[in-house]
Amino acid sequence: MSLLCYNCRGLGNDPAVVRLRGLLQRENADMVILMETKLSGEEMRKVIVRLGGYEEVGTDSIGRSAGVALLWKEGVEVDVISTSAHHLDVFVKGLFGVDVWRLTGFYGWARHEDKWRSWQLLRELHTMSNLPWVVIGDFNEILFEHEKSGGNTREQSVMDAFREVTDECSLIDIGYNGNPFTWWNMRGEYEAVFERLDRALVTPPFLEYCPTIMLKHLEFDKSNHVPIKLELYKAPRTVKTKKIKV
Repeated sequence: MSLLCYNCRGLGNDPAVVRLRGLLQRENADMVILMETKLSGEEMRKVIVRLGGYEEVGTDSIGRSAGVALLWKEGVEVDVISTSAHHLDVFVKGLFGVDVWRLTGFYGWARHEDKWRSWQLLRELHTMSNLPWVVIGDFNEILFEHEKSGGNTREQSVMDAFREVTDECSLIDIGYNGNPFTWWNMRGEYEAVFERLDRALVTPPFLEYCPTIMLKHLEFDKSNHVPIKLELYKAPRTVKTKKIKV
C-alpha cells in the first residue's frame, strides 16, 4: 500500500487540477492526502469527480487558506474520527488484511505566533486512540537546523517546541529518501530558502506493525512543496527455530 501526501497550494483553477490528476496517475497511490486545498467541502467534492477513481472526505478551508482532504481507492475502508481545517484523523482498515491503524493528515499553522496551536492539536490528537499511528503532512516547521538552507537562522526555542511535542506523543520521524528539502520560497539563487516542512511521524507500535515503512521525497513541480510518498510493506513473518543437540 502507498500513501501520497501533497501541499497543492490550492485547487481553485483548472491547471492545478490537471497537474494533480497527472501526479495521481503517475504515482498510483492507494490513499492521498491533500494539504492547503483552499476549498470548501463542496468545492473539493467537485474536484474529486474530475480526478476520478477515488472516494474522499474533506474539510472546509478557513476563507482561502488551509483545508485538508483524504482520497482513497476501493478496497480501503476509512472511518473518520475528527476533522478541522488543519487536520483529518481516521481509522484505516485495508493495509494488511483485517488490521486497523490510525492515520492523521496534518497541516500546521504557518505564522510564528500560531505555532503553539499546531502542538496543542497534536497533543489533543494523541489522547484519542492507542492504535498504531501515522501522522503525515506539512507541519510548517523544522525539527533541526540542518533541515533548512538559506535565510535567517531558525530560533532554537521554536525547534525545541516541535521536538518536545513529538517526544510527548511518542512520535518518531522515519527519515526519507530523496532531496533533503520539501519546500522552497521560489526565489532566485541568492534569496532562495529551502526547508524540510513535510514529513511522516509514526508511533513505535506502528513500526512494529510495519517495520519496512519508507518515505520518498518526489520532485518539485509547480508547487513550492514536493509531494511525499509513504510506502508501507509488512515484513514477512520469520519463524525462530531451536537447534537440537544430538
